[in-house]
Amino acid sequence: MAETKKAAPKKTTTSRAKSKSKAAEKVTIDGVSYALNELSDAAKTQLSNVQATDRHIQELEAELAIAHTARAAYADNLKITLGKTVTPETDTKH
Repeated sequence: MAETKKAAPKKTTTSRAKSKSKAAEKVTIDGVSYALNELSDAAKTQLSNVQATDRHIQELEAELAIAHTARAAYADNLKITLGKTVTPETDTKH
């Protein structure tokens, strides 16, 4: 089965940069920093959506890792079980 690589998501980070009198939160999108207090409400909503989706993706990736681990354990146990209970068939057509 051929695997397809998914495109790497664009990086979005949030940080707090301290200024002389107050801390201003910034978000970096595709290498460009924006002050959160200067974003429109629509942009803040979309940023929130991106962050929520990133968290969901992390949760799904963790679940997928668990499923891969379980599958490997089941496959190993199947091999052990087959080795104990079933004699492999030999190919008699030479």
